[in-house]
Amino acid sequence: MGTDNTWAAPGIVAARNTAADYAGVLRRLLPRGRVWTRDGVDNDGGTQAAVLDALAVTAEGLDSEALTLIATGFPATAGQLLPEWDETLGLPDACFGPFANDAANRQQVVAKLIGTGGQSIPYFESLARTLGYVIHITEFAIHTVISPVTAPVAGLDWPFTWEVEIIGTPGVRWHRVDGPVREALSCLGTTPTEQVLECLLRRYAPAHTVLIFRYS
Repeated sequence: MGTDNTWAAPGIVAARNTAADYAGVLRRLLPRGRVWTRDGVDNDGGTQAAVLDALAVTAEGLDSEALTLIATGFPATAGQLLPEWDETLGLPDACFGPFANDAANRQQVVAKLIGTGGQSIPYFESLARTLGYVIHITEFAIHTVISPVTAPVAGLDWPFTWEVEIIGTPGVRWHRVDGPVREALSCLGTTPTEQVLECLLRRYAPAHTVLIFRYS
């Protein structure tokens, strides 16, 4: 882990032994005899030497991969094993869309594994913070004769409605008079991938509730 508290995937690690080292070992392990002539092998010439050099390159690659095996086995530093993590966790997430890069892929993998879930206001506020947003959630109650005079006049359906105010959000798209009738009056961003917060909140909201989004 770096000093910025972010995980970095392991890069190419130098093998402990080079291809030349492995080639030298293979040469010394060759049997002796009239068929296994040593001239071409020892002088790096001929077909036998070329085959040994090719095998040595593979050995060097395996040596390097072995050094990164442990790191790539963990989701925060995964490299070649990312497809397996994605398949296990059902990624990429439909709300986020395709991964921009491997770093974004690893971030979603880790988020899936450590996410605890929840349906409380603190949980939804923390979920928004992980995406860089600040939200304020307002719940409603039925208006009665003992309600404050400043309280909204809410009917029987309003206890199942909650409003999410997204504070200081750039890139809000507003409904136009020539827009589709079923389009929201406002939404976050202009493409599906930019509407991640709305998508996640609608997904995790209690099934019997209705969300209202407001942008300030």
